[in-house]
Amino acid sequence: AGDYSVEDVLTHGQTMNRSDAYLKMGIRSYAAQTHAVGRDRVLLLSVNSGSPRVWTTRELGIISEVLSRLSPVVERFRARKELEDQNEKMGILWNAARILLKSEDPESMLQEIFDAISGPLGLDVYINYMNDGDRLRLASYRGIGQDDADGIRSLEFGQAICGTVALTKRPIISDGIERSTDPKTQAVKCLRLKSYICNPLMAGDEIFGTLSFGSRTKSSFSEEEAQFIGTLTHYVTASYVRMRLMNDLRESDRKKDQFLATLAHELRNPISPILTGLEVIRLSSGDPGKIEKVSGMVRDQTRQMVHLIDDLLEVSRISNGKIVLRRSLNDLCAIVGDAIDIAEPAAQQKGQKIIYSRPDVDQQIDCDPHRVSQVVSNLLGNAIKYTQQGGEIRVSVEAQDDAIRLVISDNGMGIEPSSQQRVFSMFEQEDTSRQDGLGIGLTLVRNLTQLHGGDVSLHSEGRNRGTRVTVSLPKGNSAPTQRVAPGGWETYGDVKQRDILVVDDERAAADMLKLLLESPQLSVEVAYNGADAVERVRRSAPEIVFLDLGMPGMDGFEAARVIRELRPDTSLVAVSGWGRSEDRERTAASGFVRHLVKPVAPTDIWRVLKELSS
Repeated sequence: AGDYSVEDVLTHGQTMNRSDAYLKMGIRSYAAQTHAVGRDRVLLLSVNSGSPRVWTTRELGIISEVLSRLSPVVERFRARKELEDQNEKMGILWNAARILLKSEDPESMLQEIFDAISGPLGLDVYINYMNDGDRLRLASYRGIGQDDADGIRSLEFGQAICGTVALTKRPIISDGIERSTDPKTQAVKCLRLKSYICNPLMAGDEIFGTLSFGSRTKSSFSEEEAQFIGTLTHYVTASYVRMRLMNDLRESDRKKDQFLATLAHELRNPISPILTGLEVIRLSSGDPGKIEKVSGMVRDQTRQMVHLIDDLLEVSRISNGKIVLRRSLNDLCAIVGDAIDIAEPAAQQKGQKIIYSRPDVDQQIDCDPHRVSQVVSNLLGNAIKYTQQGGEIRVSVEAQDDAIRLVISDNGMGIEPSSQQRVFSMFEQEDTSRQDGLGIGLTLVRNLTQLHGGDVSLHSEGRNRGTRVTVSLPKGNSAPTQRVAPGGWETYGDVKQRDILVVDDERAAADMLKLLLESPQLSVEVAYNGADAVERVRRSAPEIVFLDLGMPGMDGFEAARVIRELRPDTSLVAVSGWGRSEDRERTAASGFVRHLVKPVAPTDIWRVLKELSS
């Protein structure tokens, strides 16, 4: 505490230079007392007189006593006012949070928030810019006219206040703008603002844009107001993230529905001729010509379904890191040539030409030949699908410094520039209304190419101007490699005499496998559930059991456990639609000697039988 008194403002050294101001207020002499309130506040009480006077010790004591009694009252009032202000701000934030949580449209959300906070904070303007890639785009605003808005529609990063905030990712508070000579403030100065605060809309290191508020009545923002607006900006950013996630979720859901509908369509396509073909065989009276023709068609349609399912499984395996490349040195030219031979009949059906510019020298790459063949086959399939009747497809293999480049181009329907990156995403197609397919081919191409350390790019001049896809793969060394010719269809000729049990709750699958296996060398029984399989093993002791895993009741794993207890020497072969690495590990741990994934090709059956016979 302390005191201070002036007997006459006209003669006192501290006041005589400002005496006119005192006299205008009717003050000729005064006494003042101060009292500390808390750690950082001082309460001052001043008593004045219109004539000169000497302030007595008693009078100064009265002032001090009044001040000491007044101090706790003032402190309570101040605390209550702070609490009221804090509650008001919390109410505003609560209301803002409600708006942010329910809003689905950014502009209407910001308009509502501005309505809620403009009165309490004395705001006249808000301006919202969004990141548009290489610059900022004016997304929404309030409190400025159309002409003013047209003048600030776009900002470069680093331009004006908002561009600087977006570039530095730090807020800027500009007070006393009407007196500012800073070039960066000129844009908001033209809006007749006195104070302006701009915050970045940021999530992590990603800048969404900026959010600014300005006032035409107040020259500055207090520290509390700046903190409040900063907190509100964080809320707005969180809402932008939420809206983007919701949009992504809706888009993902739309793609899922579209994919499931497309998958159903794609699976119905081959099933329909298969059903028709079976009826033709029933009515053919054993005509060998008809049976051979229908059998070929059924085989082709079945391969088409298997190809669809395999593509889906491949993408899943790659996404989960389950793909293991079996690398060896291979000639890319030969792989491409084999893929063209397979694709040629489909191209011929549409009257298309595949022109292959094959180099004279083999182009060796270190790769998994099966996976690279998948890449080439998918690209050729796309080119054939999206090229019109009588079109042309060109294929070339070119050597570069450290890579081999495969280029497949067509003169087909082309792709709009805006879609050229999107088509590498799952379930994306350029025109789903005109073409079949699941929209995963290019995703598989990109993922398999990247697994080999290569890259893939796509270019098209636009609709009906063709497409060019370029795949680059790292070179291998130039050592010659021996190519192994593909084997033919195997039969049971080399299989020893065996007793076999087939177990599957799908009766058709079990009966069909029994028909395939029945021969002079093989005695085959069938069981349609796990319990029946155990009983047959107990009774007849088969040497090999083809055992389905996902059966109701006693499943394949439980049946395998009991069978191994009854007949430890029996060879168990798992037959299942599950083919993940963890599924194979589980069957191996359960005593199965082989794991076959449905649909099982007859060649795989014969291969297993020959291996178990050796």
